Amino acid sequence: MSSIKQRGFTLIEMLLALAIFALISLAGFQILQSVLRAQQQTQAHSETFADLVRLFSLLERDLQHAVVPSTPLASDATRATLYATGPVILGLTRRNRPDPQALARASWQQVEWRYQQHRLQRFDAIDQRETARFDQIVRIDLRFYHAGQWLTRWESPILLPAAVEITLHTARWGAVQRTLLLSGATP
Repeated sequence: MSSIKQRGFTLIEMLLALAIFALISLAGFQILQSVLRAQQQTQAHSETFADLVRLFSLLERDLQHAVVPSTPLASDATRATLYATGPVILGLTRRNRPDPQALARASWQQVEWRYQQHRLQRFDAIDQRETARFDQIVRIDLRFYHAGQWLTRWESPILLPAAVEITLHTARWGAVQRTLLLSGATP
């Protein structure tokens, strides 16, 4: 009778292989989890940066189209060209863009930027419709440039400043400052 030799793994070899596989799997899971966490943080960072760029783009567009109407509008007969009252940190009258569908549209638009509870909102001042919202803003500082000096208030009913400096203090980015030139201003 011949004896048949069986070859295979011993129990200790199997346990050792399973332990090594478990350690490699755990390390792979940890790496995957950290990559996913980094991706989420990058996406959140990117979204808040895009919101900040959009905010400054809207502010710049509003200020570049700001005008002093030749005849006061009914709702702002006694108001300055740029004003700030209560929660309104910046209010203005601006030229309205042409309608691409050639529909009738007002040639002037009144816009108000309001700041309350760490939120900056842009409103159409006539129908009080919110047109944009930006969160996580800690504080806003405005300065107006006119006749070679920076002013903290603007109260002229017949002139626009040459530039407006806006400093936003945000939770994520700290202080972000932009100086925006006004095209309708007289130097």
